[in-house]
Amino acid sequence: MKPGYRRRRGEWLVELIRGQTKADVEYRKMVGATLALARSDASDAEARRRLDEMAKSSEFGARGVLQDFERRSADYVRDSYLGDRACRLVRAVVVGRAVELPDPARRDQFRFEEELGRLPLTIAFERLTCLVPDLDSWRTAVEDKRVHMYVPEMKRLGKVLGPGTTHSSPVARSHLAKAIATAYLSALAEESDDVVTAYFASKSHPALP
Repeated sequence: MKPGYRRRRGEWLVELIRGQTKADVEYRKMVGATLALARSDASDAEARRRLDEMAKSSEFGARGVLQDFERRSADYVRDSYLGDRACRLVRAVVVGRAVELPDPARRDQFRFEEELGRLPLTIAFERLTCLVPDLDSWRTAVEDKRVHMYVPEMKRLGKVLGPGTTHSSPVARSHLAKAIATAYLSALAEESDDVVTAYFASKSHPALP
């Protein structure tokens, strides 16, 4: 890996045109490993140990992932449970210390987000409807086959839930809340057994910071 390799905005478009390089593949592997450990139920100490082992065998390493996360932090990374935990894990590996604790001011938010991610989708969606009652009309529309969860509908859902809303609850404004609602409604529309799978455990819905 050349020193100073960095990911830049729009890099995915370059990859699409030229094809992925070895550096691109290594980057994706390390980011994927970091996010997988962030959504796992492993303790911070155990997740850090496993990430450290992966970083040592990776040409990309942990420092490049941390630099990428920190560049994105102005957007949303540290404002979400998954993004925050991923950042704390990879920073601990880079600096060679124990994983720092999350910001106390966000403790309740992160605890709620983690709970949502580990609950079956049907129960997690029910919890979200307590925050955003309008979601219940979405469920009814999907059950009645009046709404199909294609891209336009997913974008419209973003006006009710997620970062594009002005809801008072940070959980309701989170990327994770929108992702869980989208996953549940999509599974419901397809009459899939995924409705009883936890979002963090689902193979078909990668975790987002």
